[in-house]
Amino acid sequence: MASNIINLSSVQKYLDNIDGSAFKLISIWCNNKENTSDEFFTQPLDCKITVVRSILNKLHYYGIVNYDKIKNENSGWFTFKWYMDYNKLSKLVFLGNADKLEKLKAKQKYYGQYQMFTCKRSCHDFPFEVAAEYNFNCPMCNDTLMHVDYVEKQKELQTQICAIEEENAILSLFLKETNKKQ
Repeated sequence: MASNIINLSSVQKYLDNIDGSAFKLISIWCNNKENTSDEFFTQPLDCKITVVRSILNKLHYYGIVNYDKIKNENSGWFTFKWYMDYNKLSKLVFLGNADKLEKLKAKQKYYGQYQMFTCKRSCHDFPFEVAAEYNFNCPMCNDTLMHVDYVEKQKELQTQICAIEEENAILSLFLKETNKKQ
């Protein structure tokens, strides 16, 4: 089930926001499933150990990965055995998605109440009153502001809302199942 949540687009985006290689590292990890050392990831990621440790430390900061420190009695060096906290990752993504849903629903309501205008580059959307103040020219790129098709925008927002709700349902199910096992 853990590999199912890793393949969700919101999980991938969340990991990519932490580090550009975080998703790739976690994907490799899902295939290994064992607590593993940081040296393990250098070859599949084709990077130096310092880069791997940097990614792992970023993920550790968010609580997504944790480690056990084992001291070698002969050399005195420490070995770190890293492990994933899929539960924490699911919670973080779920909460981020809930925030996005709230914003999308507010935006959907806003688009239902106002005539909106945007430029070809979609720099920003403006209600009629603001667009008129700018003489229907985008203040960012100076392009002409055009009327936004209300029906198309509502469909687009509804599609985004449905996708996030579906992913949150999967994350919620995962969290319920993992909580039952504990």
